[in-house]
Amino acid sequence: MFGRICNIRCLCGKSFSTSTFDHLSCVSRFEKYNSRSINSNNKITFSKNYLGCPLRKQHFDATEADYLNVPSAYDRYVFPEPPELISEEEHNIIAETVADCITNVSRGRLFAVVYVAGKQYKVTDYDLIRTDGFMSANVGDKIRLEKVLLVGGEDFTLVGRPLLKRSLVKIEATVIEKTPGVDKVIQYFRRKKSFEKKYIYTPSHTVLRINCVELWLYYSDHHMANFVSKLISSFLVILYVLIIATSVVPYTIILWSWIVVSAFLPITWFHKVEDRLWGWYQRMIVFFFEHCTGVEVFIKGNIPQTVENALVISNHQSLLDWIVADFIALRQGMVGNMRYVFKNSLKYYPLYGFGFGIHGGVFVRRDGQYNDRNMSEILQKLIKRNASLYFLVYPEGTRFNSKRKDILEKSQSFAIKSGLTPLTQVLTPRVKAFDSALNSLNTYIHAIYDITVIYDTSGKDMRPQPPSALQFLAGQCKRVYIHFERIPVDDALHKINTIKETDRATASMKWLHGRFEIKENILRDFYNLDEVSNGATDGNNSANRNKQQRHKLGKRSKLPLSYTFPAAAAFVLVNAFSLYFLLGRWMYLFTCTIGMFFCVLYAHFFFK
Repeated sequence: MFGRICNIRCLCGKSFSTSTFDHLSCVSRFEKYNSRSINSNNKITFSKNYLGCPLRKQHFDATEADYLNVPSAYDRYVFPEPPELISEEEHNIIAETVADCITNVSRGRLFAVVYVAGKQYKVTDYDLIRTDGFMSANVGDKIRLEKVLLVGGEDFTLVGRPLLKRSLVKIEATVIEKTPGVDKVIQYFRRKKSFEKKYIYTPSHTVLRINCVELWLYYSDHHMANFVSKLISSFLVILYVLIIATSVVPYTIILWSWIVVSAFLPITWFHKVEDRLWGWYQRMIVFFFEHCTGVEVFIKGNIPQTVENALVISNHQSLLDWIVADFIALRQGMVGNMRYVFKNSLKYYPLYGFGFGIHGGVFVRRDGQYNDRNMSEILQKLIKRNASLYFLVYPEGTRFNSKRKDILEKSQSFAIKSGLTPLTQVLTPRVKAFDSALNSLNTYIHAIYDITVIYDTSGKDMRPQPPSALQFLAGQCKRVYIHFERIPVDDALHKINTIKETDRATASMKWLHGRFEIKENILRDFYNLDEVSNGATDGNNSANRNKQQRHKLGKRSKLPLSYTFPAAAAFVLVNAFSLYFLLGRWMYLFTCTIGMFFCVLYAHFFFK
């Protein structure tokens, strides 16, 4: 009665065939899903769906069909042909992109979709969710949600099939509360019957606090290689920090020994050896911060190749600023002659404060109690012994931080009060230390060096935060741009004298503020270039344009390894020998305890 084959065509145009089954089997297979009719001409009419796939209302001739594939009796769905698979190369690119997003430290907050008590919940860190029923865990217990359907971040999403592996994601929660819910009244009626049934149902709920959504990254070779590289990088950073920190102990021991020995020698001998010792310690620091990190230094401007006395002014963003100043001084051969203006609290730093003060550093207070006489006395001593001088001043007084709006607003209000233009990329410079140094050194120095330092770090902000010392050692800052300008001191004094003001300090403040307006424009142009290159255009044109614009900010300056490696090797060897012998270990212990206490007392009473 019923033909052997039925050809069925879906709305998508795909054909599916069945063969060699009788009328009863056909009815049993399609009865649940289709409305059909069979006429006397052995034709079947399907008017609804075939196994959930919408069909055209057509007639198919069962007797003319070919004997083709026979679907299984357990087929429940009819799928169209699968999409074309992507190439292996495209798959690898996508996998590496997702892997980079996952391993990125700044990937942002993670979210997940979990299956709990028959329902799905989208959760993130510190969320509260209310589930149905009482859990077996007690209040206060920490539990792990195992059924994770999906986890994602800002730039990626991982979807389970149907669940993600337990070794890939961890979602921890704490049971906060187990409480009954609102009563529900359930009623049953029968129409036209005197039947009514009513009862009250009280649901129960468990409240969970999501403690963390963590993604475990050890699921691919790419991640494992990335993890190993980060582990090695972290180990090297710790090694660099230990060498730099422990090298101050032999530096202090050698300095004390030279102080004792030089008591019977001319004072000029002490200062020459002390300057050389300071310079070697700074060379060691430059070795780790420039050569070991592989940072690229770009300098715009001509650094003098001869030794000359100079007053240096620079913008202040990070602890690294004084190390970048070492980069410049070492290229000029003045690293051993650097003196700084420090905030007063730095003289209490263990061992370091003692070295700063002995070398000729000036400590100033930031509470308004500026000691002009102290700076003048120190500078006059340096002039009297005809010392080579590379005197560094940070006129801003504190570090610029784009996220510290209170500091920026305070600086801008000071500028408005003083009749100056408010600045946004640097702080309004304070003139006291600069004016005092210029008055004391105006006939001794040859020039004023104006330095603008820019750290090229990745970030989504308009102006990313400068790296910390640990981040810099970890290689998170690939490039440092330095805008260098040499101003002859006579030209600077002439411009200050031409400014019509009632006193010299106000004229110096206006001239100094003009220099910082130039820094403001340099920084603004740099970060605007960053913004355009990151989001305006795509492809190689943007990269090439960005590269050309960055080259306008200076030329690559490579420092020979011979400038820094001998000093670093010397301090490492001295450290090793000191710790190897018993006498050296006792000297280490004495310096780190009694010697440190003595240095702090000396700094408190003799470094004003």
